[in-house]
Amino acid sequence: RAATIEPQETLVAFPMPLFDYAWLGDGGAGVLSDHVAEAMEFELWVDGKPLEPQIEMKALRNGVDVTGVLEAYGVPFDLLDYIQISDTLMQLPPMARRALQEVDAVRFGDDYAEPLWTTQVIYYWRQRFPANTEVRVRHRYRPIVGNWFLADPDMRDLDRALFCTGEPEAQGIRNRQKQAPYGAVLGTHLSYILSTAGNWNGSIGSFRLTIDKGQPGNLVSLCFDGLTKISPTRFEAVREDFV
Repeated sequence: RAATIEPQETLVAFPMPLFDYAWLGDGGAGVLSDHVAEAMEFELWVDGKPLEPQIEMKALRNGVDVTGVLEAYGVPFDLLDYIQISDTLMQLPPMARRALQEVDAVRFGDDYAEPLWTTQVIYYWRQRFPANTEVRVRHRYRPIVGNWFLADPDMRDLDRALFCTGEPEAQGIRNRQKQAPYGAVLGTHLSYILSTAGNWNGSIGSFRLTIDKGQPGNLVSLCFDGLTKISPTRFEAVREDFV
């Protein structure tokens, strides 16, 4: 919701969580020819009417924009299909490989090509806010999900700080590893951005976070305080004037 004393028209930008192909992994998130925009299914409504936002997509490596280099050699960095991207990279001529290695966007081996860039996706649109009028903006999307295997009981293949994983959660993972084939448990990584609320120059008046982990036996580790368990699989947090 937004209400202004004077009429305003502004560019509203909604950045999605950054994701890189290292943790998306081989077949981890996409299937054949899945595009990022299609997978996210971003939808926007203003005062109940659908609005088509524009999309900006960039490829970053170590904070540097490498989009132009990838585009110059026909690398489909907007795909989620890891195998298709790798196959495209393997077919590149030596000159193209050198150019991509110079910006550290790809790691080439004798029989593999590993994409190293991070993809940034931003949806944006121009929005008018009439004076003394409430404007209701609603959007929904499907986050990009990555996965990897947790096989080390000492958790060296898990960034515990990133996921705010305490010892109880770590012990739960170890217990699963003891029962799993080859001692490997599949981990899933999902990021969500809340700081976008800064577009509205204020707090979120009424904020509700609901997480459903699917099955009662699934383990969840995340960075958010004050969650209350409301069912065998659901957790919820409610905040007023949330920042």
